[in-house]
Amino acid sequence: MQDYYTPEIPWISELLRENGYGEFKWIRPKTLPVAHWVRMKCLFGCDENRKNASCPPYVPSVAECRNFFDEYEKSVFVHVPSTAPKEKHREWAKVHQRKFLEIEKKVFLGGMVRVFALPLDPCNLCDDCAGNPKDCRNPHERRPTMEAMAVDVYTAALKLGYPITVKRKPDEPTDRYALLLVE
Repeated sequence: MQDYYTPEIPWISELLRENGYGEFKWIRPKTLPVAHWVRMKCLFGCDENRKNASCPPYVPSVAECRNFFDEYEKSVFVHVPSTAPKEKHREWAKVHQRKFLEIEKKVFLGGMVRVFALPLDPCNLCDDCAGNPKDCRNPHERRPTMEAMAVDVYTAALKLGYPITVKRKPDEPTDRYALLLVE
């Protein structure tokens, strides 16, 4: 196994903890498994396909995603367990997306100008997504998920020692993951 881990940046770790994110690991983004099958699942297995401006086909190609991760030396892989019932999931995810964007902003203002957040769920900022980047009402806050960027989150989570399972029922607890790229 490649060396996944990288030394933390203490003030960013503290910022994450202050915002309620206590389960995270500092990793090298180059070690994330990026795969075409993940993109195919987005295109042919997800309800958000072509309905969300932060999902395929409105994201870089799989090869471009791999190159993007290769440009970073550090990232924080964040585990966010959810017990929100299905009817409350969107609001739960929106809260976390807003928090993660605020963390991204604070890290940027702290001097890490290349910081980029990949939230734990497709963009939920608007109640009714415009469906394409051209008409997006929040273009400066729209971010793709790791899955939209072709990251095999299941393999990554398992290699990092985190739990992750396929949900069998809509109201089962889930293990969600976000990524904060810093440089």
